[in-house]
Amino acid sequence: MFYPLVWAFLLPSIAIGQIDTLEALPESPIASNPHTASPRLKSNYFLAEAKYQEGAFQESQQLFQKLIDSFQKTESIKGNPTQLPSINNDAQFISGAYYRLSQLSTDRNMALYQLDLALKYAPKNKDYLFAKAQLHEKSNNWLEAIKIYNGLCTLDPHSWTFHEKTANAYFEYLPQILNGQIPATIEKSKQKRNVSVKEIQIATLSEFQTFTDSWEKHFSLSPSIVETKLYILWCQSELKLISDTASIHYPASNPQENLALEQKFNSMIPTRITQWMDQNNFTNHRFELRRKNDVQPKTQIIQSNTMENTQIPMEAGLEEGKKLSTQELFLQAIHQQNWILAFQLADTLENRLPIFTAKDLVKGFMFLTMNQVESALETCKNGDIESNPFVVQTYLLLKAKSTSIKARQQLGGELTPEQVKELSSALVLWQKLYEQKAMNQTNDINEAIAISMLLKNQEWVNRFQQLASDLNTTPSKPIRK
Repeated sequence: MFYPLVWAFLLPSIAIGQIDTLEALPESPIASNPHTASPRLKSNYFLAEAKYQEGAFQESQQLFQKLIDSFQKTESIKGNPTQLPSINNDAQFISGAYYRLSQLSTDRNMALYQLDLALKYAPKNKDYLFAKAQLHEKSNNWLEAIKIYNGLCTLDPHSWTFHEKTANAYFEYLPQILNGQIPATIEKSKQKRNVSVKEIQIATLSEFQTFTDSWEKHFSLSPSIVETKLYILWCQSELKLISDTASIHYPASNPQENLALEQKFNSMIPTRITQWMDQNNFTNHRFELRRKNDVQPKTQIIQSNTMENTQIPMEAGLEEGKKLSTQELFLQAIHQQNWILAFQLADTLENRLPIFTAKDLVKGFMFLTMNQVESALETCKNGDIESNPFVVQTYLLLKAKSTSIKARQQLGGELTPEQVKELSSALVLWQKLYEQKAMNQTNDINEAIAISMLLKNQEWVNRFQQLASDLNTTPSKPIRK
């Protein structure tokens, strides 16, 4: 993300009390160099950024806006265009100011507008593009999100996060297209080019296929990529059976017909994917063919009007009648590896709170169950854009577990300095969770004890063992008096 080194660059002459003196800083002759940022602009930016980092958001917003207004006024007097070339260092500060204003904006449309202005000065900034795609996701504008995520995959073809985000956006977008719900922008284009709905559906699937081929090229086959390719294959087979006006239909009610359809579908799977599935003992627990008007499962969470009074039925494996917050249910579902419920709760969190990557968090823990440690660690990077304490803490837990597994996988004989460093990094993460009172699972505590023992850190072995003992002696039900 875009986080300037605020304190390292603050000019000594800028003090907190100089908020109303943004215009008073003199320009240096060096500012005439188009490749050097204006000292006054830099100073004003760092002052506004300092306020942002302090949490003084209203004051920070005023300072960033004043900085932009001052810049535009200066450029207008000079007769220069306000769109600076990206090689001009002023551009990074102006774009950064617009980016911060987008983050501080409470209006989604205004935030998008400000991000567009930021991208005008820094068109290839991945942080700005990612933030814009996230805003489109919140508006369920999946087509625009796909365009941006696809562009990010081109900018950084080795980013698993960008590829997975693109695939997820397609998963949300395709059911709409396959059921004839064509976005207005495509509808206008369809009328001009005189193309049918079927042609749009086929073209969209073709674009998705091209994307997944590129994803496979950079990362090779994995469960997520296999599931994506299977979904595309199913959609393609369905399109051959329906007319332009029909909707995706349910499978046949006759079990024999269902079996015949399944055999036909399996026969269409490419050989290399079939071989990979066999070699990796692939079991498809998560893959669901999405259809129009799908009936929600009985075990679905029953959502009340408030976040804190959510209850779920006994089928989900939780204690009957126990009222937990959505956050607690979410974490409990992850610990129990109840992924369907975890994704449902993640969707609730993202829709009702300023949380953006709860679904990715679930996938990160799923990666661990599939022993894909590097993918889990890559997922942890999403926590950088989160500010919700619960989500940040859960990302910390994921990182602690992933780092510990990675460190132990590399062990063999005498510990090397590099292995000691990896183990120490894992221990630091567990210590943070301990200090935040966020360790309440026996497996997690045992993992922390194992890391401490490998490092021969008896102090933390004792602390974690005491914590485990405290958990075991805590009564499950309070005694009524």
